[in-house]
Amino acid sequence: ALLVGRLIQSRQQRWAADSVELLFSLTPTSARRVERDDSGTERIVEIAAESLEVGQIVEVRAGDSIPADGVVVQGASQIDQSLLTGESRPVSVAVGASLSAGTVNVASTVRLRVVATGEGTRVARLMSLVSEASRRRAPIVRLADRASSWFLGGMIVLSLVTFVAWRFIDPSAALEYAIAVLVVTCPCALGLATPLAMSVGLGRAARMGLLVKGGDAVQRLAARGGIIFLDKTGTITFGQMRVVRWAGDESVRPLVAAIERDSSHPIARGLLESLGESDLIASEVSQTTGGGIEGLVAGRRVVVGSPSYVRERCRLRDQPGRVDHALLAGWEREAADGGLTPVAIAVDGVMVAMAGLGDELRPDAAAAIARIKAIGWRVGMLSGDHEDVVAGVAAAAGIDAELTFGGLSPEAKVAKVRE
Repeated sequence: ALLVGRLIQSRQQRWAADSVELLFSLTPTSARRVERDDSGTERIVEIAAESLEVGQIVEVRAGDSIPADGVVVQGASQIDQSLLTGESRPVSVAVGASLSAGTVNVASTVRLRVVATGEGTRVARLMSLVSEASRRRAPIVRLADRASSWFLGGMIVLSLVTFVAWRFIDPSAALEYAIAVLVVTCPCALGLATPLAMSVGLGRAARMGLLVKGGDAVQRLAARGGIIFLDKTGTITFGQMRVVRWAGDESVRPLVAAIERDSSHPIARGLLESLGESDLIASEVSQTTGGGIEGLVAGRRVVVGSPSYVRERCRLRDQPGRVDHALLAGWEREAADGGLTPVAIAVDGVMVAMAGLGDELRPDAAAAIARIKAIGWRVGMLSGDHEDVVAGVAAAAGIDAELTFGGLSPEAKVAKVRE
């Protein structure tokens, strides 16, 4: 029975190990190494990522995953770090910035000097933490194992006492009664039921979309009391940028969709997701890292980007029927106060609209959190996003402000839970 119980547990741990391997597969298998021959001529050679060595220079193009931990030595771009931090917004990087394997370069080509590869990378260390958690056994299972061992020894002694006693009462029935004691008192239920109950619970949770890494978490949940920390991106929110607020001229939406169509930037994807497809064609498109994008659409000059970038690129003047600067400034403040990323839109030199992009709250999040609280738990939130953004989401979802923490790395989240 104990062996069967342990077999069930080992199967659960193999499932957890498979999920760790899946996360490892998110890092690229190849890299573009920059080499120079004896004459100083430079060339780019594509090699297996595991062949990279510390100190080598790697080129990472827009849309590529970063193959190793490194420091930027050439170029500037924006990096999607959601794999590691859960942060929904891309982070601007320049020469001297540190990059982690598995994150995604979304804007323009950069070169980095490798500082760690393979198991030495940050993502590998994080996966080792996940793997360690998956091997943890619930305290109640360990207790059942210990109790089963003592119980089994006691029952063997009791069976021997029964055999000896019945040798004096009825020798022909002594062996039968001794075996009966062993059968009736077999610790199968104790040794098998506990790990079986854990595995059934984990399996049912998985069918509902919940991956529980260890039985100790199930045991704590059964206590129905304490603190539950939720992640923000992809858990309480959808996990992708969307247009949450639009202010200004609605008719320019097709122009914005046309100019953002071929951009790989997360903000561009968020705009396209919300604005839909456009039949218009953009030409003379140019993109500025950390600023925005501009081009011609249907003969009109369209500029989309951060408010400061658009102001620099456009003639700023009021026109009848168009939005004035005071109102635009109000839109920008409103977006910032709501934890949204403001994106300004200008057409033919005049700012006409502004979109507020954010990671939208799931419609059932507040109700689910209220139910968790109703059964006796306090609910907190841990996120890699900026603290102002996290505070806004927490307020909307009904999460306790004193248990809400933003700007945390994955390692800091682990430390906060342990604390």
